[in-house]
Parts: sequence; C-alpha cells; structure tokens
Amino acid sequence: MIEPLKPFEVAEFIGRKRGRKEILDYLLCFGGIPRYLEEFDYGRSFELNVENTCFQPSGFFKDEADKIFYNQFRETQIYRQIVAALLEAPLSLQQISKAVSLPSGGGLKLYLDNLVTAGIIERVPEIRGFRPSKTHVYVTVDEFLRFDHRFLRPHRTAIEKGVGRKRFLHFTRGRWFPFLGHAFERFCLKYRYAIAELLEFGDKVIACGNVAERSSGGYQYDLVYLRSDDVITVCEVKCLAQPPSTGLIREMEEKLKKTSFPRDVTVERVLISDQEASTALLESGYFHRLVTAQEIIDFRF
Repeated sequence: MIEPLKPFEVAEFIGRKRGRKEILDYLLCFGGIPRYLEEFDYGRSFELNVENTCFQPSGFFKDEADKIFYNQFRETQIYRQIVAALLEAPLSLQQISKAVSLPSGGGLKLYLDNLVTAGIIERVPEIRGFRPSKTHVYVTVDEFLRFDHRFLRPHRTAIEKGVGRKRFLHFTRGRWFPFLGHAFERFCLKYRYAIAELLEFGDKVIACGNVAERSSGGYQYDLVYLRSDDVITVCEVKCLAQPPSTGLIREMEEKLKKTSFPRDVTVERVLISDQEASTALLESGYFHRLVTAQEIIDFRF
C-alpha cells in the first residue's frame, strides 16, 4: 500500500497555482492519496475539479468508494456498515457492535483490525475524566470516504442522470460548510501528534484525543492533550468563513465552567483555525496559542 502524502507534501504536489484555502479543501476531501491528487487539473478551481471528477456520470470518483471496499475486503457489506457507523461519530467496540448488530468478539475485532490496516479507520485511546484510559474508540481517517458519504452516495442516481450547470452548488447546497467544519476537526485529530510537535510539547504527551460529556448541559473539546508536565492543553478547532473573533472566548469559558479538571494542573487554551485570528482576538491574549491550518500544512514532520 502506497503511503499517503503528508500535508506539506500535498501542498508541494499542488504547487503555487492554488491558494491555501483550496489546498486545505483538497486535504479535507481527498487526503494525501497520490492517485487521487493526480486526477485534478490544478490550473482550474477546486469546485470545477470536483464537478468534473465527482458530480458527473463519467467522473473518476463516482464509484471509487465501491472500489475501495470490493478491492480490499471479501465481506464488503459488513465493512461498509462499520464504516458508515463510524462516519457519523467515533465509537467504542461495544457501540459499533450495537450499530451493526454483531457480537463484540473476535469476528468484529478482526474486521476493525483489517480496516485499521487498510488506513480507513484508526484506534484512538479514550480520555475519561481527563485521565488516560485503557479503552479505545475507533474513528474514520479516510477523507474521501467521508466526502463520498456526504455528497456522492446520497445523490448517486441524480449524478448518473446528469445535472446541468452549477453541479457543485446543486449537490452540496446547505451542507458544504458544516461538512468542512467536521472534516477539519477530523483533520486535526488525525494529525494530533504533529500538532503537538508544532506546539513544542510533543515529548510531553501522555494521551490525546477528543473529550465529550454527553449528559444534559455537557461539553465537548475537539482535541485535548494530557501532558507529563502537569498541563492539560484543550484545543478549540474552528473552520470559519471569517477570522475568529472574541466571541470564541465566551464559548470556551462556558465549556470550562462545566468542566472538572484534576487538581494541581494548568489548563492551556489553544485555538486551531483555518483563518488568521481577528485583531481583537489577538490583542485579548486569551488563548495561549493560536494555530492556523496553514501552519499545520507547512509543518514538516
């Protein structure tokens, strides 16, 4: 199996013909698979490339998801059910068992191990009570399958019939920006160890992942690092249409008030965004660090 390109390698592959926003769009939708990246004409916009390769009957990607499963797995339907469940949310072994109506024994574990080996999902240690846990959740790390699940599979019949002008808008209307927000969160989770190195505490990480309290009035942190130097770093991950504003301070404070952290630890706040922060947010000094998607893409690891 050919290793996917890292974000900085994808940026180098695409070159200077496209801006940082479009490079991030390619990463969030198609990842670093060289064969996929070769399909695009970088003299044209991201939207035009997606229209021509995804949203027309002869498009290269129209049936690609089927090929991924049929070429790698015998019991295709079971694997598709598992991945479909994980595309909605990270799940534990027991939750996957319930979602696909399979016992949580060796058979299901083997399916999951095969998906991990194929680079489609990842096994991530859970963080409970802001302490490392021996349990795990499974998350999807295949960007294209996420894109296919949201935009190609639900519209396959319409795509095969053919749509006239503005195909990108037709098939993504009302769902594109929510998709990008979710995909950017998954991007940061996938590259969580690289982000720790970028933030210069990579060798201090004990555990990292997302943390959620699902009860009424709960909270969710997109990315959390438990560190050996008595620090917990909580990251807010945002993909926005405009520069992050001071309104994010209120959002973060509301979450922090609901959260019980272990005693005697310092809590550091980090904002990871696809955009440069607004001047007001920078001047507030509220976040310990502000990291942009471009910094992550440029980082060599």
